Amino acid sequence: MNLFESFAEFCEHILLEASTTFDILKDPAGEWHPGADMIMDHLMRQKTIKHDVQWTSISPTQVSNQAKTLKTKGAIVLLGERGTAWLTVYSIEYETFQAYVGTADEMRKLSEFNQYVTMFELSKIIKLIKENVGAIQKAFVTQDTGQGAVSGLRKKRAKASPKEYRYEDVLLRFKPLWTRVITQAMADAKGFYVQLIKHDLYSKAEKKMKLVKQLRLIMDQLEEGDEKALQKSLMPLLVSAVHMAGAHHYPQLAGSWERVWHETAEGYVNRMKPATAATQMLQDLSQGNTAKLGTVLGYLKQELLKGTDGYYY
Repeated sequence: MNLFESFAEFCEHILLEASTTFDILKDPAGEWHPGADMIMDHLMRQKTIKHDVQWTSISPTQVSNQAKTLKTKGAIVLLGERGTAWLTVYSIEYETFQAYVGTADEMRKLSEFNQYVTMFELSKIIKLIKENVGAIQKAFVTQDTGQGAVSGLRKKRAKASPKEYRYEDVLLRFKPLWTRVITQAMADAKGFYVQLIKHDLYSKAEKKMKLVKQLRLIMDQLEEGDEKALQKSLMPLLVSAVHMAGAHHYPQLAGSWERVWHETAEGYVNRMKPATAATQMLQDLSQGNTAKLGTVLGYLKQELLKGTDGYYY
């Protein structure tokens, strides 16, 4: 462990010790209740829960009544036989709720119907919680998780933090490497073409030659420094490569592969929805991590051999 990692571990230890939320999720020996560490790590990072939340212990039989009084920033922590749950109100007007559940193996938001339904009536969500973590043994309630204050502090810090490393930065910084990978992909495609001709597979050979022409066009754009053209031709392939490399190195952070539309000066373009793993991969590339860069290059070659139509020729 290097000096930076040691200091980061020390800081994390201080943060956990200072958190009143973490206190209620550990037994007297300091061990986590099953799933509690994963849930709180997610909530602290994604939901901006402040560290000094004031919790009140309640009986498991009081959970339903307490949930009906929750405010938008309120929450109930439930310690079950097999795991932990975090219950919040989704809509006060419609009396619907959401919950995260965690066990020793996984953490997730409760949902139904292919992940699209995540808000439930109180009786149903409590039933789902018990199905996932077992009978409720302990419960704690708060009416203020302090999300607003923490969000404001993070926004101030973000203004002072270094500029986020973007796909555009990767595209420009490693231009010589893209040329090398495209050259290798062209050589492979030409080799496939020769083999297909030898076996009289002319239709497939034509598709392979089409791929070679596509790769040659991207190569010309690189040599000419046509950044606008590269944004359309090479960028989508690079984004996919970074996402796959991120999922490879950080499977627990892989996130969503959903494609979303982004508006640009040239119109709408279809790009991958950002995932935590891809964001971490961009950070690694910005710091010159050659091993992670090698993984991106491998996946980029794979994407190049698929061609712009998105399948292998």
